[in-house]
Amino acid sequence: MKGLCVDTGFLIRFVKSDERLNQNAEEYYRYCLERQIPIYCSTIAIAEYCVKGQLNQLPLKDLRVIPFNINHAARAGDLMRITFAKRNKSVEEYSRVSATNDVKMFAQVDIETTIDTFLTVDQEAIKLYNSIKTEASLQFQIIDLNIPRHIIFGELDLS
Repeated sequence: MKGLCVDTGFLIRFVKSDERLNQNAEEYYRYCLERQIPIYCSTIAIAEYCVKGQLNQLPLKDLRVIPFNINHAARAGDLMRITFAKRNKSVEEYSRVSATNDVKMFAQVDIETTIDTFLTVDQEAIKLYNSIKTEASLQFQIIDLNIPRHIIFGELDLS
């Protein structure tokens, strides 16, 4: 893994110790830090987090923040076009508003050559990724935070 991008769901689980997936989030975080794998976070995920959380709660010293730039916007347009065509619906009829944010973050990860993995707990985002990945030729993999790190990386859990 070259670089890992985390989404809002990860941030919530990482910050809140009483969340069901807090341990998984902490394990992925430690794994990356120990191996010097950069952890990225989109300004889009930070904005979503700040709806209910505070910026100062986030581990910003360890995160490389990715602003949403014009090249990301162009790629996001391509991915949304594929998404809408596959769903056979117009923008107005699309049922999941946050899907546009998911696609924007996918575009960022796809464009940034230092990132090859996206970590999320959002099952709808995973479905969206699987729906568009072949047609869009996405250049990154997605990991489900529900699956513990040792299973994803084929390690023995000796804890």
